[in-house]
Amino acid sequence: MGVRLDLCEVSKRLEVDPKTICALAKAGLVSAERDEAGYLFFDETEVARLDLILSLKNDWGYSISTLKSTVFRGVHHRTCEITHSM
Repeated sequence: MGVRLDLCEVSKRLEVDPKTICALAKAGLVSAERDEAGYLFFDETEVARLDLILSLKNDWGYSISTLKSTVFRGVHHRTCEITHSM
């Protein structure tokens, strides 16, 4: 198992509100896992994906719906873990 970062660590690293990260996870653009206590954890691949999504959204003007329907369509297989847990 690789390095896992919790929601607060990812938020600090990427300088983004944790609510934004949760919204992107709920939209199915990034995946996370919950521990027994219910805390969200992201692996390094998902943190890199999140960084890319935020850049596409904030710097290039892509909407979440565009990212979801075109750029990241079919990328995730673990999204339901987040959606059903929130």
